[in-house]
Amino acid sequence: SINAIINFNHQKIVEQAELNQKRLAKIPYLDTLNLRLYLSKELEFDHLPAIEFPIQSSHVFIAIENHDDISNHLDFNFAGHTILFFEEILLDNIHTLDGQFGMFFSTDELFIGKYVIEQETIDLVLNNWKKKTFDPSLIKRFWRFYGKFEKVHR
Repeated sequence: SINAIINFNHQKIVEQAELNQKRLAKIPYLDTLNLRLYLSKELEFDHLPAIEFPIQSSHVFIAIENHDDISNHLDFNFAGHTILFFEEILLDNIHTLDGQFGMFFSTDELFIGKYVIEQETIDLVLNNWKKKTFDPSLIKRFWRFYGKFEKVHR
């Protein structure tokens, strides 16, 4: 009957919607205002808004709106208001960081630099005067650049 077909199709649509929902990762998002609140300790990380994005990974991500208050490596030239995605660093993949962009992020400091590996030292370098040496005990403060979302200008 038509009623059975409609109900069957409705069930398929609901199942597909639930399947699609599970593929979207909820990523904490720091826009310009929330980043300032977080750095001034007026907003806790657990209370950040989240954006849903189709990323298939078991890693932790964070999204940040790029703007002039964030110090960037000279080679990291993305427009303002671009949403930058960063992925957590694991000890299993630190050997792959050399030459990649990354972020140092704490309640006191935030900058985007480039990872440089020399012998057994890993540095996240902003410029000739500022860098952070990777310390496994502070691994949650170091992130790897994953991707970007930006408006296409016409």
